Amino acid sequence: MLMRIRLSTLVSALVLCAAAAFAKPPVRYMSMYTLGVEYSAAFRGQFITEAEVHSLDRMHLLKISYSPIEYVQFYIGGGADRFEVEYGEKHFDGNHGFSPTAGLSANSPALVREILRVTANFDLSYINSEDDYKYKYSGPVFNPSLGIIAHAGAFVDVEAGAMGHIIYGKMKNLTTNVELDFSNTQLVRGYGKITLCSPSGAYAQVSLDVSPKAEPEVENGPIEASIGFSMGILITSDMTNKKLRERSRKYFPGFDEMKEREKKMKDDME
Repeated sequence: MLMRIRLSTLVSALVLCAAAAFAKPPVRYMSMYTLGVEYSAAFRGQFITEAEVHSLDRMHLLKISYSPIEYVQFYIGGGADRFEVEYGEKHFDGNHGFSPTAGLSANSPALVREILRVTANFDLSYINSEDDYKYKYSGPVFNPSLGIIAHAGAFVDVEAGAMGHIIYGKMKNLTTNVELDFSNTQLVRGYGKITLCSPSGAYAQVSLDVSPKAEPEVENGPIEASIGFSMGILITSDMTNKKLRERSRKYFPGFDEMKEREKKMKDDME
């Protein structure tokens, strides 16, 4: 059965924070040889077949990212995916299956007073879900995107742009080996992300992407939209950390003054 838990409260909270289910480490703190570890959860809904049958992905992924140079990063990982399909009174209620994932990002240097960046991304995931009646939905999902990142403050990044959403799926009866192709009908979506990040490398991100046929009703999961949440941490050398802290001052001009004021208040209390 498609997800019956009402998501209205969750969606409202996310919309207050942001307006892709795939996150990435904050670009401002990426440098050469930076490692990252991230957990992501996402609810992704799409119409499949021309009859606009609603399907829902529920994903939980663990990813490791690496930046060989400052402006390029890639990740690999895997986790659990559950696929559900609703059509008339019948439905496919899949169980969790293993889902590998991978992605690549390229980002420009900071432009316009070091506030804006152009970003291009390619994300790949895999639907892999089988129900108790030996039916299985599987296949790769491709999500290329192009967007703009804005360093909106000392600890906030905002990203928005356009993305593709393309499924090359197979529905198979494992008992009879009958196999049918399926895909989604809406191939382009707009997306937005907000990332809270710190110079220590920790970050959290919420994201949303929607197609032109997205609907506000979310009782059975997002329709033609994706809602995502991620958290992670970057792992860098002490020297790199020092450089990143220096870089953070560009986005927070009053940082040194604040630290001096904090030190003076401690001295006065003593």
